[in-house]
Amino acid sequence: IRFDGTDYLVRNPTTTGNRKTLTLSTWIKPDRVPSGTEYHTFLSVHSGTHRTNFYILPSDGKLYFEWYNGSSYPIDLAPSVLLRDVSSWYHVVLSMDTTQGVSTDRVKMYVNGDQLTSFSPATYPSQNDEPLWNSTNEHRFGGHSTVTARNLSGYMSNYTLVDGLQLD
Repeated sequence: IRFDGTDYLVRNPTTTGNRKTLTLSTWIKPDRVPSGTEYHTFLSVHSGTHRTNFYILPSDGKLYFEWYNGSSYPIDLAPSVLLRDVSSWYHVVLSMDTTQGVSTDRVKMYVNGDQLTSFSPATYPSQNDEPLWNSTNEHRFGGHSTVTARNLSGYMSNYTLVDGLQLD
């Protein structure tokens, strides 16, 4: 799907899936490095003051995963990898299982098959946290839940959400 930075796809799940354990996999090809207040958002879910987002940050091209619960960021992860090559496709995987005993095992990220291990910031979820993904709230693919300037400009393909499994 080609996103032009103003549009996005919406899915409103009718039932809640597993919000503790899931794997998100997609292919992304941004058409430009974001600048200023632009982001390239892959998935965003919003409910009141709560939001869960997965995107490429502005200016530096860093991959970013956050969950804001209305007062703090229980998940705030940005690996050191930069996604600045607008001529390349990136296979991005986010694998989450908040039931894990070790905090760094609760969220794992992969780009093009390589596990990312260096994060800054590096705030992992508490055990058994439940971010908004897989809830009955509106899920925006290629669009940010609250700020249009953060919508994806580029391509997204083969989006898969695996409910209940943390895969690599």
